[in-house]
Amino acid sequence: MKRRGPGLFMAVLLVLALAFLGLTALTALQKAEIARLERGIQSLKEELVPIRFMVLERDKGVVKARVRMYDLAGNEVDLLEMTWPGTELSFDFSVVPASGRYLAFPRRIFTDRLAPSSGTNLFPRYDRAGFPGIFEGAEFGRLGRTRLSGLFQALKEDREPSGSFGSVVHDIARIAAFEPGVVYKVVVRPKGGIEILED
Repeated sequence: MKRRGPGLFMAVLLVLALAFLGLTALTALQKAEIARLERGIQSLKEELVPIRFMVLERDKGVVKARVRMYDLAGNEVDLLEMTWPGTELSFDFSVVPASGRYLAFPRRIFTDRLAPSSGTNLFPRYDRAGFPGIFEGAEFGRLGRTRLSGLFQALKEDREPSGSFGSVVHDIARIAAFEPGVVYKVVVRPKGGIEILED
C-alpha cells in the first residue's frame, strides 16, 4: 500500500482554504448588496408621487378620469384614461414594510358602485419584466431589485408579505369631490401614510 505524501494533504488544505475564501467573499458581497438595498430604501424622498390624476367628467352615475403613474425619478410609467360606474373614485394600495420604511404599491382603482375586487388592476400597468416600474430611478442594487421583484410577484399573486397592509385613499362625492379639470396627486410617505392633494 502506497503512503500518501504531504502533497495530497497540502492540495486538500489549499482547496479548503479557497472554498473558505470564496464563501467569505460571497458573504461580504451579499452583505454589501443588502446594505445597498437598505440605503436605497432609506434614501427615498419624504414624499413620493406615484400617481397623478384628473377627473374629466362626473355625470349620470359614471366618473371618467385620466390617471398617470410615475417612477421615483418623476418619469411617466403609464397613462390610463377610463370611465367607471359610480361617483366616488378610490385608489387601493398595498403597503409593505422594508428597512424601517414603507413601500406603497398601487393595486387598483374602484368606485362606490364597483367593488375593489372588480376594479381596474394597476399591477400590469407598471410591471416591467417582473420589476415594479414605479420604483425605477433609485439605486437598489441587483439584490435589491430581485427582492423588490419578489415582493411585487407576491402581491400580484395575492400573497401579502409579512407585515403588509392595504390602504385606500378616495373621494367622497358628498363631502369633498375631486373637481373635474383639477390635477390631484397621490402622495406616499415612506414613513407611513398616503393622501391625495391638489397638485
